[in-house]
Amino acid sequence: MTTIATDGKSMAGDTLTTAGGYVVRHATKVFRTGDGRIFGCCGPSVDTLKFRAWMLDPVIEQPKLGDDFTALILNQDGSVDWIDCALVPVKSIAPAAIGSGCELAIGAMLAGATPAAAVGIAGQRDTATGGDITVEALA
Repeated sequence: MTTIATDGKSMAGDTLTTAGGYVVRHATKVFRTGDGRIFGCCGPSVDTLKFRAWMLDPVIEQPKLGDDFTALILNQDGSVDWIDCALVPVKSIAPAAIGSGCELAIGAMLAGATPAAAVGIAGQRDTATGGDITVEALA
């Protein structure tokens, strides 16, 4: 899957994309909206593309997403929303993480790691986390 992590100040995510146990490509999974929010996505690439388009242009009709889709949204005030395929934001506490390496990343952040370091740590043990790490920080 992937690992996305936030501490309420920045968000980091890996770029590894897998399917059927194989590496398919590397793709950015953490993005910034025009109003300064940051979001990261886990799940099928096609769902990430649909969600990204909707977040960047809310005039677009709400996308239909698969059950495996999850995202974190880091708001300008440092609050974090967790969202799934139903597109209903649920307030979360930071540090927060999603994806197959989420527990490793949260543990690392609770021990003092930055989100980027936490994703890197998750990638040492989670076979579905890897590649370059993308980081976006609140302004």
